[in-house]
Formats: sequence, C-alpha cells, structure tokens
Amino acid sequence: MRIQGVVKWFSVPQGFGFITSITEGTDHYFHVSDVIGSALPEIGDKVTFETISTPKGLRGKRVELKQKQSSQIDCPKCERKITPRLVIVKGEANHSLCPYCGGRVKNFYKPGILSAIPYYLGYLSGRYPKQFYGTILAALVLHYVISKF
Repeated sequence: MRIQGVVKWFSVPQGFGFITSITEGTDHYFHVSDVIGSALPEIGDKVTFETISTPKGLRGKRVELKQKQSSQIDCPKCERKITPRLVIVKGEANHSLCPYCGGRVKNFYKPGILSAIPYYLGYLSGRYPKQFYGTILAALVLHYVISKF
C-alpha cells in the first residue's frame, strides 16, 4: 500500500531524509537509494512511498516524487508568480522587491534604538542656540545609551 507524504527534511551530502505522512502525521526515514528516478526530493515536495517497520522506527521505501514545491511566491502587489530580488544596504538584507512591478515583498530591516542615534544626535546638535552645546549634549546622551547596553 502506498502512502502520501511531504518531505520534511533531506540532506544531499548525507544521502537521507524524513517524510511526514499526510494521513498519519508520522515521520518516516528514507535513504537516497530508496528514491525512484533521478530527481532528488527537496523540502516540501509531495511524494508517495511504501512503509516498513524497522527496529529503529518507520522507514520509507520506493519513494516516488509526485509534485515539486514551487520556489516562486505570489507578489502581494501584482499577484504574479515571482522570485523576489534582495536589496542589500550596508552589507545587510534590507528588503526584497518584485522584479515586475517593483513592489516591496518583504521588509527585513528592524529599526532599533541604535539605528536612531545618528538622527537623534543631529537633531540635538541643531536644536540648541549654540551648536557646540547641542553637540556636547548629544555626546552625553550617546554615552548614556551605550553604557546601558
């Protein structure tokens, strides 16, 4: 009897992985030699397999790939299937964009207190009548904030 499942994890270098049965929800170990065909499964692929019980647990045999998981997502703006483009700012991922409409797909930037310090220092420097006093006050605030971390 063939069971349907989804590949939970698979390592190409190690040559094994685990399938979660859709009906039972149990995990089945499988080896690359158990895969039928030349295409190796990836995480999220739908497969069918036969199961046997071993002393170490359940094992999937004769694993056959039924449906590959799409690596593309739907753009929230234009609703087309896309592979988002990553935007890097100062060496860190900032956000991803749709290559068709240019809409923002995901925002990776997480503002924190340290990202607000340069703005705050400039604000204090220009707020006081004598810029020198504002700069000194800004430096004291910066020293206080850094000492709290």
